[in-house]
Formats: sequence, structure tokens, C-alpha cells
Amino acid sequence: MSYCHNGIDVRLVSTVPYYRNIGWRRLWSHRQFARDWQRLAVADVANTKQKPDVIVCSTPPVSLFSAGERLAKRFNAQLLLDVQDVWPETFYRVLPRCCRWLGKQLFMPLHDKAQQAYQRADGVSSVSEAYNTIIKRDDLKVFPLGMKLPENLGYETKSDVLRLCYVGNLGSGYCLEAVLSGMEQLIKNKKNVQLTVAGDGPKRGLVEKYATQYPQITYQGFVGCDELDAVLRNSDAGVVPMKTSSGVSIPNKIVDYAGYGLAVLNGLEGASEKVLSEYDAGVMYQVEVSQSFADAAARMLDNPSWVLRMRRNARKLAEEKFDAEKIYPAFAQWINALTQRHKSI
Repeated sequence: MSYCHNGIDVRLVSTVPYYRNIGWRRLWSHRQFARDWQRLAVADVANTKQKPDVIVCSTPPVSLFSAGERLAKRFNAQLLLDVQDVWPETFYRVLPRCCRWLGKQLFMPLHDKAQQAYQRADGVSSVSEAYNTIIKRDDLKVFPLGMKLPENLGYETKSDVLRLCYVGNLGSGYCLEAVLSGMEQLIKNKKNVQLTVAGDGPKRGLVEKYATQYPQITYQGFVGCDELDAVLRNSDAGVVPMKTSSGVSIPNKIVDYAGYGLAVLNGLEGASEKVLSEYDAGVMYQVEVSQSFADAAARMLDNPSWVLRMRRNARKLAEEKFDAEKIYPAFAQWINALTQRHKSI
């Protein structure tokens, strides 16, 4: 499938579906994707007679870099790597806590592939400077995840209700059990808290069960852009029920929530906790403890002026750190500078 957007030809690569964030099927899907991407790229160059000056690979999937390296050598192009998440460190969470120290040995082949990619790329960018403890490149460039900031937002926080939302994957990497159990406690204690969930995944049945039992919990399923916009505009705070063991630095959810001026009810420690604390844009809870979630939500409900302040601070955070109109022109300039340097050699 292909289409043209703003003068840019976009070609989509079909992929094999997978149903779990961590598993052999996902690795197989990524390998197939890398193979097909390389094949289609070669065919396109043969058809258009236009060789690429630069090839940008994301990771994950790690397997994409090998395909990109072959293409770069074939066409004498620069090869850049954009690190979205660190792999295979994120795979450690499938291991029992007592065995996670064995992760590096168990996933050694993936570690070797990742380290080779980090060191052999002509340039490396990352969504977070925190990842450089693993990437180890002195010339690493950091370009945070960005979004087109929505306009005409209102910050009318109702004093008698706290409107929460969760948007994203309903998978094993998210501790939704504590969120839903915490909501149940709040509802039984007559707290005026609402939760809207949008997304799909293996835990859909769990969400549907709670939504059936409690009208304060709404499940909207997998939604389109307009419906998602409505969910975010009609919320006071967004929930990030991610475990620190996921290895994620700052997830897309925080970017989206901040862009819409939502306070963040956050369970992810590390870089996310740091930036939310710096801007006073969210509140932490223990991600696997339902009582901790309920206590944090109750404090927000009892302090509407605090929530309003966090919402305004969240939007300021988005404007200063996640504005796509600032981030991606700088990203393009970096790519262009490396390409021009390569041509002059």
C-alpha cells in the first residue's frame, strides 16, 4: 500500500500480526518486516532510479538494522539509528524477579545485535538521554517524542468529580488490575471518580467486566482519532500504569496527556517521574498497589485547584519538551547535516 502526503511518497510494509508485547511471534514478525522492507526498498530504487542518501532505522525492531546496513552499503548511503526503546532489556520483565540478573546471559544474541547497531551506525538518536547508559555514544542526539499540540483546550476542572482516562494497549505490560481494583474501592467509598478506557488488547475482558459492573467505568474499545480527541478533552487526568521494569523512559501516553493539558496519575519511575516532578504535572502511585492508586486519586479529587495547576503545568511541559513543530525540524536538520558531511568526504 502506498500514498502521498504533503508531497512525500509513503509506502507501507505489511507485517505479520502478534498478540503479546513480549514473545517469539513478535520476534518473528519483526524479522519478516525487516526482510520485506529491504526487498521493497531495493525494488523501489530499481523502479525510480533514485538511490537514498540516508537510511533511518528505528529500534525496536533490532532486526531492522541489519537490513538497513545492507541497503546502506549497496547504495553508499548514511545509516542512522533512532532508538525508541532499549532492547532486549525490556524482555527482562518476562523473567521472575529472582532471575532477572540472568537477563543479559539469556538474551546475549539480542544484546550483541543491539550493541553492534549502536556502535556501527553513522549516527544515533534517542527519545531519551537516559538510554545513553546503554547506547554509550558520545555523539548521541536526543529528540523526545513529539506531537502536534491540540488547540482550544479548556481547563475547567469540575470540583465535584475527577475524570480519569487511560488510552493505549490493554496488554501485559500495563498493571490495569490495580487501576480497576482501585476504582472499585473509590466507587464503593462513594467517591465521585470516573474512568474512561480506550484501547484494545489481551486485558480487554478484564476492563469490560469492571465496566459492566460499574457505570463510573466506561470502556470505548479501539477508537479513531476524533473519538480519542474527545476522550482526552473530556478528562482531567491520564493514568500511566506502567511498571518500571518495562524499561520505558517516557512513554507516548505522557506526551499525549501533557499535550492535552491533563494531570498525570503515574506509576512509572525514572525519567517519567523526574520530568513530571520537575514541572509539578503529576502525582505518583505504586503501580501494582490498588490502595495506592485509590489514595492518589482521592487526593486529586479533594484538591481541584491542585489538579487545575497540574493540568496547566502539563501543557507547559508539552510546549517546552514535546512540541512536534520544534522537535522534528531539528531532527531533520541533524539528518541533513550528517548527509551533507558524508557527501563532502
